[in-house]
Amino acid sequence: LNASYSLNHFTTSQSLTEAQVHEILSSYLLLFELGHKANLTDSHTHQRMKQRAAKADGNWPTLVKFEQDAVADHKQANAPATQSYTYQDTSQIMESLASGYGKWQNSE
Repeated sequence: LNASYSLNHFTTSQSLTEAQVHEILSSYLLLFELGHKANLTDSHTHQRMKQRAAKADGNWPTLVKFEQDAVADHKQANAPATQSYTYQDTSQIMESLASGYGKWQNSE
């Protein structure tokens, strides 16, 4: 998760908007998909990979929907009026994504 923050030019001490959380979590999922081949330091290449994934056919739109649903679930359960997200919030959503990823992958 820390690499996802860094690759999107955020620090873990920043409060984030919902759109920024989506960027971080989509990065997290891309890194997760890449596994040990993921480059955790090259922000420029990472951003290009996210853009390519968004344009390509495949499971990316479904994966993004999975991520968006996790953020919406967190928002509804924890802070419906919140306009910003802490690292702890993002970490909780990431844990939800990680635990639900196997189920999501099996449904594909």
